[in-house]
Amino acid sequence: MPALSLPAASCLLSLHTACACMRQPYFEHDPMPALFRIVNDTSPPIPSGISAPLYDFLTQCFQKDPNQRPGAKRLRTHAWLLNPPAPGGETAE
Repeated sequence: MPALSLPAASCLLSLHTACACMRQPYFEHDPMPALFRIVNDTSPPIPSGISAPLYDFLTQCFQKDPNQRPGAKRLRTHAWLLNPPAPGGETAE
């Protein structure tokens, strides 16, 4: 399987988060307030009802400080990726 580029992986992660929430983050805001929230919020909204491993994976991926954010090599060994949930196991409540 070919490796994903960072933009492709970011898009997939965003899509997964949006699907778990059943809506895209900041969709309820007009464009300028949404941009303000993207810049100023610690991370995008993370859906409730997800597993602890997925929550941990998302918070690591959404770390804004690149010095604090783990790299792809480390993230590839994350428990959520190594032990994926059963289909339908990561839905929001």
